[in-house]
Amino acid sequence: MGIKVVKDKVWTRIAADDADSAFIKEKVGKWEVSFSDCDTAAALCKEAVERGIVAEARYRNAAKGTIALYVNRDDEPRHRNVLAFFKEHGMLRRTKNGNYADLPFKLIFPENPNGIGNKAEAAETTATNSANGTTGANKTNDTNEAAPSLQLSTFMDVETGEFLQ
Repeated sequence: MGIKVVKDKVWTRIAADDADSAFIKEKVGKWEVSFSDCDTAAALCKEAVERGIVAEARYRNAAKGTIALYVNRDDEPRHRNVLAFFKEHGMLRRTKNGNYADLPFKLIFPENPNGIGNKAEAAETTATNSANGTTGANKTNDTNEAAPSLQLSTFMDVETGEFLQ
């Protein structure tokens, strides 16, 4: 499997050669965690793609920032793999009481998972959603049906750190 790295002023994108075909635009979203060392962020993103945990990962080109791993919303095994990867590397934040913070999964529609973005499409979607009272972040299909939110607690007991069945 080949990997491509694309760097701009803000982000570095690491993706499998077939990443563009791995996502369904309306379903793709991201799990994000913070980092405090850019070299570690780069290594983690590269590892996640090389191990096949995700087809695409990004990190902010800064001393501190965020790592984003991209997943289709309905790909439950991949969600579990991403969260296990974050846990394995100590990237899941804990709250004051010792529980894991209930990290949210964020749909990125109408953004393009490849970082190119279609501003005209995004503006049209925003206008349509404003007119019918929905938001792109909750849209799962053409019927504007709201998706149940996904978060860490959907997959893992935030008190014990054990994955749910």
